[in-house]
Amino acid sequence: MAKISVKIEDDNGQVLQEKVYELGQHLDNIDLIENSVDQLRAELLPQVSKSLLLAQQDAYKKKRTAEQR
Repeated sequence: MAKISVKIEDDNGQVLQEKVYELGQHLDNIDLIENSVDQLRAELLPQVSKSLLLAQQDAYKKKRTAEQR
């Protein structure tokens, strides 16, 4: 079974998020795999963008609180 592993790292190489997605059982040629990856990418981009935005907002809040002390 074909799988895709998505790993998101920050500038320091720390893993922020990692997930493995199964693409399906009947992907026996590169065209089928590429099409499946394109579909997965379209589904993941909004999720990844939201996750990164929330992580940055949380980091900003922590930084502001530390600076105010």
